[in-house]
Amino acid sequence: MTALLALSFLGFICYDHLNSADLFLAIITLTIGWVLGGIIDVETRYSQQVAALANRDDLTGLLNHRAFHEELEKRFALAEQRNHSLAMVIGDIDNFKHYNDSYGHLHGDRILATIGSLMVEEIGNRGVVARYGGEEFAIILPGRTAEETRGIVENIRQRIEVYPFEGRERQPSGAVTMSFGIAAFPEHAPSAKELLVLADHALYKAKFGSKNKVEVYSSVLHPLYCQLGKEEREQLNSIRTLIQVINVKDSYTYGHSERVVEYCLSLGAAVGLSGNDLLELSYAAYLHDIGKVEISRALLNKKGALMADEMTILQQHPVWGAEIVKPIPFLHSLAPAILHHHENYDGSGYPDGLAGDDIPVAARIIRIANSYDAMTTEKPYGEVKTPEQACAEIARLAGTAYDPELARVFTEIIIKNVSSS
Repeated sequence: MTALLALSFLGFICYDHLNSADLFLAIITLTIGWVLGGIIDVETRYSQQVAALANRDDLTGLLNHRAFHEELEKRFALAEQRNHSLAMVIGDIDNFKHYNDSYGHLHGDRILATIGSLMVEEIGNRGVVARYGGEEFAIILPGRTAEETRGIVENIRQRIEVYPFEGRERQPSGAVTMSFGIAAFPEHAPSAKELLVLADHALYKAKFGSKNKVEVYSSVLHPLYCQLGKEEREQLNSIRTLIQVINVKDSYTYGHSERVVEYCLSLGAAVGLSGNDLLELSYAAYLHDIGKVEISRALLNKKGALMADEMTILQQHPVWGAEIVKPIPFLHSLAPAILHHHENYDGSGYPDGLAGDDIPVAARIIRIANSYDAMTTEKPYGEVKTPEQACAEIARLAGTAYDPELARVFTEIIIKNVSSS
């Protein structure tokens, strides 16, 4: 219609001012321009459609991995510029391989497409949903804190859990479920890249805990993380990745480090540690088993007594752990506690046979907390003790394996907590 009006207008002008040859030339020129303009418009629309398809996942219609990263960078820059919060969510379908193996990839694809739709329905125009890869999805929620996001994602988790997917009853939990990890700017990370890393850490914790869970990022090391520069934070993320590797190898003791930290902080505070000493104790407790990254899964999960050569390998993990943290300036001071957390008070421990006060106090505290958690946690070998039984064992070995004063204070703390619960 616009082109026809333009032709009519031109004809009107030309009738008064142009001769017939000029009029003909003008009409031909305008017609060619109109045709070429139409072709350009079609090409532009086609290019836009191709670009849109290139940014979308074929199966779910959501943003794909590449487009998601572009969107995250854009949204993060805007949040940073406006001093707004921004939440990052990574979700993973639990036991998805089991479902695919049972029903085939066609049915698995239907689950992926349905879950994508459920997420889009729940998020609406509040954020962006993407298929991050495989059975993983990602959500960007501008203007949301981590705790605000938890409620939104919890609704998604519940909708997926009750959705009548075909064959859901054959899943290990009797339902198709998802686990989610959440991290937010500025409370957790100062960059888009680090935000994604921390959301992934939170997802890992949800997956290797109970599954079917929404986990907001938290870490014993977070106060340290906030004090570090960009390169140092990347080093710390590498250390946390090593902890994840250990947890994957030794699934029976997942969460062990976190529990040991809690016990150490209680005991450390009770015997007068405070400030930086208490912080360093918590970091050392969290990293005390990092040397196990060098030990095979088979050895870590072996049932029954270890052979002499196997015991020799296992007893090297404090040495390997100390060697990992020594070269890192902000972790260097933790090396002695990590190196000596298996020393015995009477000198019969390893690796150096230190005794009494020659053993760093942080190592003596970790020794007790580590033993207590090992005794009270389910594992592939040995029976689980009650808190009272574990305390009795620690009291029995006070003065030989454990610092007697620390052992006394620790058992009092545990018994008091058990009595009040």
